[in-house]
Amino acid sequence: GMYPRLAADRLHDAARRFPAVVILGARQVGKTTLARSAFPDLPYVDCQDPTVAASLAADARFVLASRERGGLIVDEAQAAAGTFAALRGLIDADRGRNGRFIVLGSAQPALVRG
Repeated sequence: GMYPRLAADRLHDAARRFPAVVILGARQVGKTTLARSAFPDLPYVDCQDPTVAASLAADARFVLASRERGGLIVDEAQAAAGTFAALRGLIDADRGRNGRFIVLGSAQPALVRG
């Protein structure tokens, strides 16, 4: 319908202008579907996956950098400690590149602060 297309247009516009775009919302409202349909060529990482969470805990920056292929969708980013610090570090290291990270999270005060 019209709304997903409008949302995708807004995401594409934001991704052209910022290194990271954050999509916050309650669980099961369609954030993952929206992000993956708006950016079908980007790899996807789910921080709630136990294997992914363990590797993020060990070295989040390496995991995110190695999975990024012209961008990366990072789902449920609040689920793995250290993910935000790693994203910040990667963005700070290459400020000129926009649209690198599409970050999805369940809206929580700590997540918004991060």
